[in-house]
Amino acid sequence: MTHSHGNWRTIVLFSATAAALSALPSVALSEDFQTLKLQYEHGLAEKRSEALAKMAAHKTPEALAFLKDAALKTGEEKEVRLAAVTALGAFGGKEAFDGVMRAMGDRDEAVRKKARSIVLASKNDAVFETLKDFIGVARNDTILSYEILSAMAEFPTEKTPPIFESLSADNDNIRYAVARVLPSLGASETTKRLTESFLKDELGEIRAEAARAAATMKLYPLVDRILPLLSDKSPVASAAAATSLEQLANPVAMVYWLDAFKSPKPKIRSFAAATVCRMGKPEALPHVFSLLDDKAAEVRETADASISSVFRAHDHVFFMINELGSKNILKRKTALRLLASSGDSSVVPALFSAMRYERDAAIISAYTRSVSALARADNLTDIRSALGSHAKHVRIAAAASLAAVSGEKYPEAFAIFLNRVKEETDAEAIKEMLNAFAAMKPVPYRLAYAWTSGRWPNDVKISACEFLGIHGETEAITPLIMAAENPSHEVSWRARDAIEKLVVKPSDAAALSEHLETRNKSVRLFILGMMKKYPSKAAVDNFGKINYGKTDTETRYAMVEAIRALRPDGGHPVLADALRDGSAEVRWLAAKTVSETAGDNASGFLMTSLSDSSPAVREEALKSLARAPRFEYASRIRPYLNDPDVSVKRAAIAAIEHITDDESLKIIQGLLLDQDATLRASAAGIVGKAKMTSAVETLKKMAESDYYPECRRAAARALAGMKITDDKTVAIFFALVKDADSSVRTEAAAILDAITDKSHRPHIIKSLYDENRHARAYALSAIARLNLYEANAELFNLAKIMRRDNRAQNREILSTLGRLIDEGDVPELVVLYEMNNPDLKLWAIEHAARLKSEAAADLSARALREENPAFRQKALESLTGAKHARIRSAIKYIADNDPDPMLRRLATEKLK
Repeated sequence: MTHSHGNWRTIVLFSATAAALSALPSVALSEDFQTLKLQYEHGLAEKRSEALAKMAAHKTPEALAFLKDAALKTGEEKEVRLAAVTALGAFGGKEAFDGVMRAMGDRDEAVRKKARSIVLASKNDAVFETLKDFIGVARNDTILSYEILSAMAEFPTEKTPPIFESLSADNDNIRYAVARVLPSLGASETTKRLTESFLKDELGEIRAEAARAAATMKLYPLVDRILPLLSDKSPVASAAAATSLEQLANPVAMVYWLDAFKSPKPKIRSFAAATVCRMGKPEALPHVFSLLDDKAAEVRETADASISSVFRAHDHVFFMINELGSKNILKRKTALRLLASSGDSSVVPALFSAMRYERDAAIISAYTRSVSALARADNLTDIRSALGSHAKHVRIAAAASLAAVSGEKYPEAFAIFLNRVKEETDAEAIKEMLNAFAAMKPVPYRLAYAWTSGRWPNDVKISACEFLGIHGETEAITPLIMAAENPSHEVSWRARDAIEKLVVKPSDAAALSEHLETRNKSVRLFILGMMKKYPSKAAVDNFGKINYGKTDTETRYAMVEAIRALRPDGGHPVLADALRDGSAEVRWLAAKTVSETAGDNASGFLMTSLSDSSPAVREEALKSLARAPRFEYASRIRPYLNDPDVSVKRAAIAAIEHITDDESLKIIQGLLLDQDATLRASAAGIVGKAKMTSAVETLKKMAESDYYPECRRAAARALAGMKITDDKTVAIFFALVKDADSSVRTEAAAILDAITDKSHRPHIIKSLYDENRHARAYALSAIARLNLYEANAELFNLAKIMRRDNRAQNREILSTLGRLIDEGDVPELVVLYEMNNPDLKLWAIEHAARLKSEAAADLSARALREENPAFRQKALESLTGAKHARIRSAIKYIADNDPDPMLRRLATEKLK
């Protein structure tokens, strides 16, 4: 019985492979199997594939074994394995079919696909049974087990689901393969039951495949089984669960997702809330809203964000209004936020009503913003009612909404405000109302005038001042001045701050000056300060409002400051009074202002100030005279050259400098001995210009020994201006060249440059040996400037004793000497050449090359034969010609024999 059954299955299997066999090209059986075997073993992949295809015609056990081995050999090329599987299919028979089924586990998809197509070429019961029997062979191979079960799932038979169910307790490979294949069976009670069991499997990969299968088959009842996998310890399972749940997020499954809200795990509740919200079903809102009471912050935050981003507020107005009374603060916030986004002005009365019982400051602010955003002109009646509320924050919110609708209904909105504001007494409410009115069109800033004075509390006055500073105009200055006179320092300060914001140009300052008659001193000084900041003639003309003789010193000083800032042409009448003021500070500032503003009339104004008891006033008066010197003023100025105050004497000498007469010069000459250095310097300058020879000795003594540099400098300049050039004076100038002060040295050098000539050679030569470096430097520059060839001997002597550590001075000496050297200096050049100093030797070579004498040529020839290449190079570079026989011979020797190629090239160039 069994034998006959086996024969039946074998026959069926042969017929199953007949199609594959007929597809192969006819092969001559005369082609020897051994030849094909050799072709397979030694040929390339293409030839080996051909050999395997031809072997299918040899119906021998040896050929079958060879084909199975080639099909299943893992190290074989893909093309060869593919050819072997095709040949097995053509071979036919149970053993060949067994090889094809095993090839379904190949690592390459193309081979598996080919083997699968051969197996499924005939979908009959025999093939199905063979695949079923083969499961035991495939049990330990993940790929093969999946391919076998996947092939079985393609058979239209009712046997498959029960078989799969029986395999659900098999090993890991089989269970994994069943889980993967389940979607191809379609949704049924069996597949649902299997999927549910696999969701609890101990292997994470199987749980993941089960989740994917549930999503593919749309098994919505399994949502609550997949949700726990979000927290699965296997990353593969948790990721697959998240993806599958996204696919199952369908309103059809709403009931299952709502059940997930009861999960003990916050992560599941949070995920479910976000998913339900994305579905957008209006009836789900109450359920999601309940999660705002959740104990887990994660769930509350997800629900809050999801509600706001998905649900449309106008679909849930009544629900949201009802939630405004919730005890849960998050629910109230969310409901208010949704209502505010609805754009529905009909909810404004409800918002005002609910707002009365709100105590949370943040939500109250949100209410205020919401009613302002939602209110429209048709809400005026609601706003009027809210303005009469006992709750202060409701009245504030109503004021904000009233300001918002004022653009549409300005007259009506403004009338409502006027009726209400007469009754408002709360300081904070008034302050907030003022801020709200800033949005009115136009801004009713004039209403703030009433709040700057009167019965209002100080904080109301402060708010009004701040409001006017931002939104007011120049006419607001009057009520602000009243506030600035308030006894409260805070109110006064805020009022002044507001005025500073309003006064931004001279015309504003002129308007402010109308209040100069105020009795409040600090306010008056503030006004004068603003007039100084923004000078205006109209403002200064209002000084008539101040009784100058009866006002305080600070005010009078500030008035003069304002005039000085304005700088009116010809001065100002107030200055005449200020010059006679009882305060020395006021008189000083007045004198300074007159001198700067009164022009040619300043001298007449200030003549009386010359006799002022204050030295500062006398100084300013003298400075004014110095700006417009006149000879008739000399007699008035002269006495102040002996003023007890040094500053006055300085101003006097500056004023008389250009209008001196003999009598004044005598006094000024006496100031050459004054204790003040500035006076001595100024006096020296004046007597120098006046060429007072009687002062020469004093000037010499000052130039020689005065402690202050400015005095020594001024005395030297005066002597030079008087052309005093005797030996003693010249010696003084040479002494000043080495003064400790650089400005004195510069002055002395400039004087000497203007007067020295060769007759001063002794002084210059002597300075060459001076210990002071400035004296030596000047001597060298004078020698170069005057071309003193007579100094060459001294310069050569200095060169011979030069110290190598003083290179800067050495360069100055050699540079000067280089400019003056001539043919007679060759013996000295030879001396320097022969010294043990490379720098001097190079310098001597360079300058000898420029001379034309026989002795110079000898020195250059010696240099050209030096062992040191640096000396030879210097000689070659310095020579301007090569006509002398000895020099030419030396150069030719270098060109022919020098070891340095560069010197040879240079010498060759010199010979041309």
